[in-house]
Amino acid sequence: MSLIEQLREANKHRLAEGPQSIEVPEWGSDGAPFMIYFQPPTIAQQDRYLPLIMDNKSEGFVEMIIARARDATTFRCFGVLRKMNSCAF
Repeated sequence: MSLIEQLREANKHRLAEGPQSIEVPEWGSDGAPFMIYFQPPTIAQQDRYLPLIMDNKSEGFVEMIIARARDATTFRCFGVLRKMNSCAF
């Protein structure tokens, strides 16, 4: 199997795993936490956020999650508002 075929297979396996999720209890309602879903980042996406993660781990991680966050229906949680400094939730 060629390298490109191996990479394609690895990517298929990663996508088949389905979305990962994070619970955000502070945003929940009726005693249930709000769930943020996201697909694991690709290598290219990881490279985009690596400088932020290396400089300030939590900020880089948060930026990556915000960029990839979806709700249960796969709708973007933050969209264009994500770059604003203050948002009312």
